[in-house]
Amino acid sequence: MNLGDPEDQSREWIRHQWEVIVLKDLGEDASFPDWLSQPAVSRETATSPVMLARLAPKRRKRLPYSDRMKPMNFVLGVHIHPLGYPPNVDRTEFRLIAPFDRDASKWLRMPWIEIHSGRTFAITTEPNADSRPVRVKSYGDVFADYLTHPEPKSASVDGNPCSRSDTGLLDRLPVFGTRVFYTGKESNRYEDVENEEVESWEDVRSNFEDPRQNDFGRFVVPILKLIKCSDLIAETGKGESQLKAVRNGRKKPSLTLRDQLISMAARYARSHLEEAITHDIDACAAFVMRGQGRSTKGFRVRRDATAGPTKIEAPPGSHDLEMTVKVGS
Repeated sequence: MNLGDPEDQSREWIRHQWEVIVLKDLGEDASFPDWLSQPAVSRETATSPVMLARLAPKRRKRLPYSDRMKPMNFVLGVHIHPLGYPPNVDRTEFRLIAPFDRDASKWLRMPWIEIHSGRTFAITTEPNADSRPVRVKSYGDVFADYLTHPEPKSASVDGNPCSRSDTGLLDRLPVFGTRVFYTGKESNRYEDVENEEVESWEDVRSNFEDPRQNDFGRFVVPILKLIKCSDLIAETGKGESQLKAVRNGRKKPSLTLRDQLISMAARYARSHLEEAITHDIDACAAFVMRGQGRSTKGFRVRRDATAGPTKIEAPPGSHDLEMTVKVGS
């Protein structure tokens, strides 16, 4: 919404803000619009009965249909400043809305309704000691956050994922696929995440695992074959015959042993990967699928008598090249 002229549907104000970003980075003077001090208001859609009930107060005389709040009508929503929440509230369940109004001069004076409790609050964009008004983000706050926001799709000049402190021309971040996940569309709460009603996408996304997909055998076992059996025995406390049976696929490990072996395999994989991969199975998958851990059926793992690197040889007729990887002590 263009606060300079709400009726103006052009995007000229966005271009102006980009000019400010560039000029500031070059050390030149740039003029900021006056409306940056206004609360950052989003236009949302009334998609739930709860939202409609909060915005449709009970009246003795029923309003004409044309004047009622109806499903899919627009409403206003604000974004709470991290330091602006009132005391004794659940931050994950606190969201303010108001009837749609294009007049920005009314936003700081109108009452805002908390959608879960139905309580009304006043808002402010200024830091103050009074805890009664809820401090919300101004357009200036949003603009300042955008100047240093991380860009997960881009890489910094050193090739690492772009962080808040990186500047300059960014490259596309290479993506290497490892595992396939099936994600359902059962949830209709994506808008709630964007409106900050729900903090994480994981709370509204449904993932399904294919029971036929054996990630342990596919990604963990090949790495276990590169780790000395004595190291596996020392960390797990299990016998040599049991661990060799697990490594050769003749026996399934218990849940406790499985977690121990996954953790060991992930540490080994991370020691050979440049990227910092937090999920253990993903680290193993990245190691194996990049050809650094090919020791599955048909591949022979040969260690030199010295403490040198491990040779991984592909079976005859394979197009895979022999590869050398460093084996930890």
